[in-house]
Amino acid sequence: MDTSSELTPHGSSPNDLFNLGIAGDALALVHSCFGELPEDSLVLIGIMDGRTGGHLRVDLSGTMRAAQSRAAQYADWLAGPQAEPTPDAVMALLFCPEQPSPETENAYAELLFALATAFWEDHATVLSRVWHIGGPPGPQRRIRALGCQNLNCCPFPGMPAEEQLAAALQAHPELQRARVSAPQPRQALAEYLRPAHPPSEADRRLVQELADCSEVSLAAEPLAALWDETLRKVQQTQDVRWLHQDTEHIGALLATLRRKRGRDALIPLSALGFHPALAGMRFEDLMLGNTTIGREDFDELGDHEQLTLVSQSLPGESAPELAEQMLNDYAACWAGATDYAPNWDRIDALDRILRELLAYARGMERESALNVKAWIEWARGRGSVSAEFIQAVLAEFPDSTLAGLLARFSEAFGVCPWARVKRQSHSWRLSTS
Repeated sequence: MDTSSELTPHGSSPNDLFNLGIAGDALALVHSCFGELPEDSLVLIGIMDGRTGGHLRVDLSGTMRAAQSRAAQYADWLAGPQAEPTPDAVMALLFCPEQPSPETENAYAELLFALATAFWEDHATVLSRVWHIGGPPGPQRRIRALGCQNLNCCPFPGMPAEEQLAAALQAHPELQRARVSAPQPRQALAEYLRPAHPPSEADRRLVQELADCSEVSLAAEPLAALWDETLRKVQQTQDVRWLHQDTEHIGALLATLRRKRGRDALIPLSALGFHPALAGMRFEDLMLGNTTIGREDFDELGDHEQLTLVSQSLPGESAPELAEQMLNDYAACWAGATDYAPNWDRIDALDRILRELLAYARGMERESALNVKAWIEWARGRGSVSAEFIQAVLAEFPDSTLAGLLARFSEAFGVCPWARVKRQSHSWRLSTS
């Protein structure tokens, strides 16, 4: 592909053209994908059929420590079999602490060679353009076409990045509204902890009193029904302000976050839906002997008999085979390992609900809400933001078992499997909605 080809941002009209050979247009594309210009980052953006495709942001400093293996991994994520539709070419942008210079550009030669080799030899995808953005955010940040030998057109240290971005966004206003802003991890944490609709101190005290005396049941069906109703209403209304007008409802939701079961139910309830989550909770009850059937009696049953009991405990009629599939998905959703995309609309609704609850939450309620938020960010493919929330939990609750588990979990799995499969990822849903 010609590196100066005019391209169309994914989801825009064919007349909204920009040019990857122009520094400002390249920066505007990153701005449209991530909401701002990142720091210490390698950004890879796929190009297919004259349109932008999948995109990936990873920590540059971490990538540099294992350039060969990371390059192969990134190429597979962006252009491998699970990345269908795969790009024809890829643009890379290096966001570095130092302004461009011959010395700093040489430092990235090994990484760029590894990326070009991995994309071309493994996936027949061209690394078509590399932009080097360096310096602290603000007037000192510069951008230069990395590797350009013509110092007349590309003198060091390059052009002012902020000026180039501002001019491009003025020329392409559609890129300003392409995506919701995705701030840096620390900013994302601060913004989330800042109440969108702050309640009065009197309302906070009232909600805590209501949570203290709430009679909400942690039995599988009423617990699932409470949260399912809340998620559905936020999805349907696209509004969370009604929660503050129903203090008893908020009190009941907070009461569920005081228990491990209430917290853990939120992930399958949001990712999979009511019935798979209920099936998983029913199975757990049977395994633990929390039903009329004792644990030992249940253990003695064969697989089909166990699945029959689960299916019979669900509303309506469900075949044992369907119950088995729901249980498999229930077990896999924590790791983002289902073979289909989760219900991102419900996950986004849960994200909004938890933010409202944090305005009232304390103790275990707050710990639970922040831990689930950390999982949500990991599932979206935003590992750096997830890590920031995990650290916030551990700073406030050093003995948080789940936060420690999520940290090890993220380290072991790396990028969430949903985020690796383009059509299953949260970013794909945003770009096609």
